[in-house]
Amino acid sequence: MKIAQTLFKGYLEDDEKIIHAFHRHPIVIFKELIVIIVFGLVLPIGLWYLFPELLIISGIWVFISLIRILRVLTVWYYDSILVTTNGIVDIYWNGFFDRTSSRMEYINAGGVTTEVRKFHRVLFNYGRVAVQNAGNMDAFVLDDCMNPRKAERIITYYIEHFNQDQKFKDSETLKELLVSMLQNHANDKDNG
Repeated sequence: MKIAQTLFKGYLEDDEKIIHAFHRHPIVIFKELIVIIVFGLVLPIGLWYLFPELLIISGIWVFISLIRILRVLTVWYYDSILVTTNGIVDIYWNGFFDRTSSRMEYINAGGVTTEVRKFHRVLFNYGRVAVQNAGNMDAFVLDDCMNPRKAERIITYYIEHFNQDQKFKDSETLKELLVSMLQNHANDKDNG
């Protein structure tokens, strides 16, 4: 989690810690990576091997392909839902210069739903995870999430844990307020 804490630092508040990060399943980028590797690395290296005079063109081609691979891996990693000590953060990346993030405090979270459809999704255990806000609307959605049932359990646990802590803090505050009022009332009776 220390690596995630560092990489997602720009999306976190100063005192906030990442409890868990949920990403899309790597299988969803596999096809795109294979195409880039075959046509962006193997093909130009093969052409350079056969035609050494194409070194500069092959080198540029490979360099561009390496940047494309870096982009695919970066978008895959950063397109995630973070469960933190303060709430839930939804990060959506569509490229180096196209990114969005949203935050939901636990008190505003309504629940979590998962959806796993189609044979290959069941086989490789990935699907859709949606965190609803208090109005029962899907506020945060991560399609192709790895192990969606685990994500549902963990997010639900922290929502419930926060709500229990909040109820306890509220009851303690109410007790302190009532004790203070009774003491003030008793002091007023004694003085008056």
